[in-house]
Amino acid sequence: MIKNLTKVACLFTGMMVLSGTVVPANASDNAQGIVPLTPLQDWLKEHHRRPYQDIRNLTKFKSLDVHDKQLTKLPDNIGNLTTLITFEAASNRLTELPDSIWNLRALKYFSIRKNKLTHISDKIGNFTELTQLYLSHNNLTQLPASIWTLKKLSILDLEACGLREIPDAIKNFKNLNQLYLGNNPLETLPDSIGELKNLTAISIPYSIGNQQILRKLGKLGMLFLVKDNGGVLINYHNKETIKEYLSQF
Repeated sequence: MIKNLTKVACLFTGMMVLSGTVVPANASDNAQGIVPLTPLQDWLKEHHRRPYQDIRNLTKFKSLDVHDKQLTKLPDNIGNLTTLITFEAASNRLTELPDSIWNLRALKYFSIRKNKLTHISDKIGNFTELTQLYLSHNNLTQLPASIWTLKKLSILDLEACGLREIPDAIKNFKNLNQLYLGNNPLETLPDSIGELKNLTAISIPYSIGNQQILRKLGKLGMLFLVKDNGGVLINYHNKETIKEYLSQF
């Protein structure tokens, strides 16, 4: 009963109780015995979209979501969040990424689509656990060679990046289910794209000719094909169905 009365009294006097000690409600963190936030924790407190996550224990920090925050840069020490599995930073104004970001080797999901990036470091090859990679709507024009070594990828989004070429090394993505290449100035696809046996969905630019689609993707089974202006489920074991569909373009 006495403890309850003490709490009630504190509500009216602007005081609060910490471990049996009455202190002013506006006392500093140090005075309350609370360790102040680091600059990185302060940044997370301001920008992270999941406030229920405990930012005081960054050794257990698994998911970071700072999409659509109008960010122009990320903290230089963002790479200290080495337990991150999910990194979402889409729809910002990033023009570059801090070098430490490539230390996030546990990542499985990495999205920096809809930014203003012109370069991706070859160190992206460090992300060996990555299964989903979203780079679309950036001004990349070309990709680092190491990106084609990320063999665990199941989803790769490269739409609207200004890419003029997809290398033969795309055949390394044996686990790839979804590949998005639409709205790029591509004129051809590598023959090896037909080796992606697990592919179920692909978007390609309208500039890729219909005969080339038939020849290079015809080996695959059921495929959701998007050609910049819509999509349809095609059974590639039925050649007549394919020809009928392609004839509308």
